[in-house]
Amino acid sequence: MKKLMILFWTGMIFMLPALEIKPADGEFVREIGDKVSFRIVLGKERANAKFKVLVKADRYLSGEHQLAADLNGEAVIDLFPTRPGFIFVEAVDLNKRAVCTIAVTPELLRPGRRMPKSFNRYWNKVRRELDLHPVQYEISELSGAKSGFKAYDVRIQMPDRMQNVYAILTMPLDAIPGRVPAMVMFYGFGVDKVSPVYRKNMMILTVNPVPVKNEGKMGETFLENGQFFNSMYSGMADIKENIFAGMFARAFRAVQFIKTMPEWDQRTLITYGTRVGGAQAVAAAGFDPQVSMCAAFAPALCNHGGYDNGGESGWPQYHLDTEIYPEQTDKVLGVVDHVDICFFGMRIRNATVYMTAGYLDQQCLPSSVTALYNVIRSENKTLRAEPELDHRIPTKFYREASALIDAHVLERQEDLL
Repeated sequence: MKKLMILFWTGMIFMLPALEIKPADGEFVREIGDKVSFRIVLGKERANAKFKVLVKADRYLSGEHQLAADLNGEAVIDLFPTRPGFIFVEAVDLNKRAVCTIAVTPELLRPGRRMPKSFNRYWNKVRRELDLHPVQYEISELSGAKSGFKAYDVRIQMPDRMQNVYAILTMPLDAIPGRVPAMVMFYGFGVDKVSPVYRKNMMILTVNPVPVKNEGKMGETFLENGQFFNSMYSGMADIKENIFAGMFARAFRAVQFIKTMPEWDQRTLITYGTRVGGAQAVAAAGFDPQVSMCAAFAPALCNHGGYDNGGESGWPQYHLDTEIYPEQTDKVLGVVDHVDICFFGMRIRNATVYMTAGYLDQQCLPSSVTALYNVIRSENKTLRAEPELDHRIPTKFYREASALIDAHVLERQEDLL
């Protein structure tokens, strides 16, 4: 049955077919050299109507088009891609909007820039600073923990020039030294207060993405006049001021911390996060070879150089800051290369990796996530990309990842049983 939209006006009801876009041949994945066609259905009531279509892809295909429907209220737009990517099409008619995306040879997508030599130099220096300062922390037990668990508020010390890590640790009451798998869970941008997370037979460290104590109202430091307001574009010209450089360094320290716990089984170490949390999870897995599994849902901070190379860049899409980027493009890219998780992904060789992407996601764009996925060298990796998914993360993805985590833990602990 065709979907209908109801319009109310002066007591009368008009039934109009909902605007729809779909691949003309039903295929959401095509190849370079193919004609890629989108069928747009307005409905017979809109025969011969003119309407706008916006195409977002690489710089060669992107643009606005004026189309006219045929006698059946339908139209087709044909595009001819010459490079791998994702073609996003948006149609607008009578204040209605519909979108659709088709992938073009996605397995060939790569980051828009090469990993600079300074990337490894910079992060190896951070590693040396962390290693030269033994892990020190303050820990206090929290009341009201879930039955069968303990929960702790944790402050992990960073080297002098870096800001400390704030996190919450949960642990089974019956935890046996040397037998408990560990997970480090990272939260996304805009979060400044974390809560305990519990999982049977596992210790979990939930990490605050910004260096503030777990107190106050959720998100208040990101409100106007807060210390992190609009901070996603800070440090575009100076890595010392980049909020994500500090965030990644704290993520690495969080992993170092959980490895000091006597209960850890010394073999099962999972990083986990969504969007900016997913970026931290990937970065930590690329930084520490002891990470055995990484689950990253719609990871942000992928392929900052994609736009400058004619393609697309993932959130925060630095090129959208029109005050700095056009005037200092080379300098900006030279800085944000150091927080491009595609380059951390290149370091992942042995960890099991589970990632997700939505074809319709216009923040953590599927092209940027796929570019990351394609450079991960681990043989045991999975990308769940869905054509009708936007920036949301379906519950089924979390459940699927949870089942994979259970299987991973069982496999890693077989000889401990």
